[in-house]
Amino acid sequence: MRDYTTAYNCTDKGSNVPKHASGHGIEVAIDRALCVGSGPCFVLAPAAFALDDMMKATVIDPDAESEDALVEAARECPTQAIYLSRGGRAL
Repeated sequence: MRDYTTAYNCTDKGSNVPKHASGHGIEVAIDRALCVGSGPCFVLAPAAFALDDMMKATVIDPDAESEDALVEAARECPTQAIYLSRGGRAL
């Protein structure tokens, strides 16, 4: 079973899930089985991504980055481990 880390568009103020304050509404998922921790994601979109203790990317707050930064981070991932969607449709 694959290990994914995700952040979803959520409007529930009591939720600990990141909200999309920027309005782009992008949902981000990382396939941690594919992630090798090489770093383009957290270099290109440092407020959205970080490395955890296992040196794998995690989603922090996609709202803090622009749509362009998230798309570029996903595009530059050498293993294509970052998945972006909006309203359930892949970008």
